[in-house]
Amino acid sequence: MSCDFLIKQIYARKLKNGNWVVLAANSDILVVDEATAKSLVQSDDSVYRHDDEAKNLLKESGFLTELSDYNQFIPDEKICLKWKILRYGLISIGMVSFIIMLIVTPLIGIPNGSSIIPNNVPLWITIIFMLFFSASTTLLHELMHMIYARTWSFKTGGIHLRVKKATAVVSMTHIWVWSFLTRFSALIAGIISDLFLLTCFSCAQLFFDNWMLITASSILWMRILWQFGFHRNCDGQLIAMTVLDNPMVAIDSNYINSNDEKNKDIQIWKKLKIIGCVIDMILFLFWLVPFIISIVNYVKINILL
Repeated sequence: MSCDFLIKQIYARKLKNGNWVVLAANSDILVVDEATAKSLVQSDDSVYRHDDEAKNLLKESGFLTELSDYNQFIPDEKICLKWKILRYGLISIGMVSFIIMLIVTPLIGIPNGSSIIPNNVPLWITIIFMLFFSASTTLLHELMHMIYARTWSFKTGGIHLRVKKATAVVSMTHIWVWSFLTRFSALIAGIISDLFLLTCFSCAQLFFDNWMLITASSILWMRILWQFGFHRNCDGQLIAMTVLDNPMVAIDSNYINSNDEKNKDIQIWKKLKIIGCVIDMILFLFWLVPFIISIVNYVKINILL
């Protein structure tokens, strides 16, 4: 074995298609055959001892580490009663919220982009509210991911802010070696927190006529729909990969030559990408365009005239 690099602690799980997904702390995901997976799990250096290409792949993917950083682990999957209650409770809240929204939405409608900017409120107040509400609920969204992905107490955990993209993300690569329910709960936790808030604000609109409720609901509608843009890296895409149990389906879809089982996943994936593009079009036409028009009208009415 190389004296300067060791194989990290490897975690693996068998996928539906017979291959194995393997990962380590701070590594990328690799999908390999059963023999290679078991060799990696056993820290067998024969998988790269005489193969520089394999060694470079493992090193670049984060599976090899220097001796000083050898003791690295991923959050373990908890299956005790407390966590089962938390996971089933999360799913129950999501289902109840969804049913309530099916009942309430026909009564109050869906607020589009023009509803975000009220004409009778100073624009600077609306902008401050929008920024505060968006930031606080985004942090809550990611915090829910952290709780159910169990990353809050790990070095690699926490919320990573991407200033250029104005987004916040939580690393959840490690959940690929967990069972389905724990993976699914970690991925839908953020969307359910948004859906629960949307349900609360929508129900409140039945009793109160308040611009903040409408603005908040419009922002949440937009954020929830955005998560189902399956053609980009978002919660919806990861949920689809989890349901298909295929972490490489997005990459496989770029290749023509695939085996029969992969083709089935790829056909589903292509349909999901079309749905994602339709959702983007809806967001553009129903939220972005009306939002821009409402700002222009506000400036004309309240500032220029």
